[in-house]
Amino acid sequence: MDLLQFLGRFHVLIVHFPIALLALAALFHLLNRKGKYETYKAGVNKLLLIGLLSAVLSTVLGLMLARNGGYDEVAMLAHKRSGIILTVLSILAWGSTRKQFVSLERIQTMGTQIIMGLILLLVMLTGHYGGNLTHGSEYLFDHAPQFVRSVAGFPLKAAPRPPVTNLDSAHVYLDLVEPVLRRRCVSCHSESKTKGGLRMTSHAELLKGGDAGPAVVANNLNDSELFRRVTLSEEEEEFMPPDGKTPLTDDQVTIIEWWIQQGAPEEGKLADLTVDEDIRPTLERHFGLGASAAYAFPLPMISPIEASSSQEFEEAGFMVNTLSAENNYLDVDLSTSGEEVTVETLKKLLKAKEHITWLNLAGCNLTDDHLEIIGQLTNLTKLNLSRNADITEQGTTHLQNLEELEYLNLYATGASDQTLDHIKALPRLRSLFLWQSNVTLEKAAELRADRPEMTVDTGEKEV
Repeated sequence: MDLLQFLGRFHVLIVHFPIALLALAALFHLLNRKGKYETYKAGVNKLLLIGLLSAVLSTVLGLMLARNGGYDEVAMLAHKRSGIILTVLSILAWGSTRKQFVSLERIQTMGTQIIMGLILLLVMLTGHYGGNLTHGSEYLFDHAPQFVRSVAGFPLKAAPRPPVTNLDSAHVYLDLVEPVLRRRCVSCHSESKTKGGLRMTSHAELLKGGDAGPAVVANNLNDSELFRRVTLSEEEEEFMPPDGKTPLTDDQVTIIEWWIQQGAPEEGKLADLTVDEDIRPTLERHFGLGASAAYAFPLPMISPIEASSSQEFEEAGFMVNTLSAENNYLDVDLSTSGEEVTVETLKKLLKAKEHITWLNLAGCNLTDDHLEIIGQLTNLTKLNLSRNADITEQGTTHLQNLEELEYLNLYATGASDQTLDHIKALPRLRSLFLWQSNVTLEKAAELRADRPEMTVDTGEKEV
């Protein structure tokens, strides 16, 4: 079964060959129906032969891929049938051009023209049905004018939601959560494509879930499959979104987490919920509101980093961005590079240690030795070390000097109760994430009591 799935996924690579080759062959043949372009004739025969061979291969691989399921059955059947018919027509077209198969020239000419016309039509239909499987049935008409959608049989599109200009007025699901799911999840979990039996096009479908259970369980991060999948290491098979697709950003994960902890409401505005100061900057950044700048820049203004240093970081695999046009502090991200992160790689950051205020090293296979370097970046205000299982309390001793730190993510690390002793005195720390670490609930509760202004998130619902 795994071998068939492995081979079947090459369908998406091969399928473009018959689309292009058969369409060109049909078009050239029809242009030459009165013999005006005889130079096309030899090329048409070659295009047909290569096209039909690639069509046969694409069809076989497509049937292998379809065994995995997860697609709308009606859309899959239409795509499968049109693909098979197209393959058969391409074989007939090639045979009709061979005199050893068809002896009567008149029948040969008329039959080939009819078949070529059908091939041109089937190429478009098969491609359209395949696009529906991947992107949904409305993909082609998603941005069409209303009258075109109506003629095509699609419902009129709802008016776009107005931009959010005030945080409190934002709709908690339609403005905050649904856009994140639409950008990152719905392409594989829609009406036409239901991977894992899961659809994510509505709040009700999230609660219903799929083969692995509910995608979202109100007030329960541990049982919410959506949150579990998006916070796994990217190397793990169950990580979502899969197959090299763009993962959720830290802010998007934080939004999903906060929404679930608020009870995963479908209705209401943010003004109706508890929006603490630790989550407010994330929500403001999501909507592009200016108030988030106050959170991001507790430090004095600084001159720009040297261009050579910035280029060196990017060559080493770091994604480097300035936080805003108003200042020159840096947001540095190595979580998506896919490269091995060595101590020597991190030492490059010391050239700009005064500029780096946000650092994302999630899932970078860090060890305690790496944290010795990170502890020297004393202007850090936000640090994501999640999904680095080899980080222990020995390494977190190096974080004691990060006095500007406001946000620290130690999810799925080896952080322990001793880690909290190392960092509890950090004066600005307001958000601490400890889910799936070795920190005990008793120690986390003790820290909450000592630092009531700090959010200490262990993944468990506070009572």
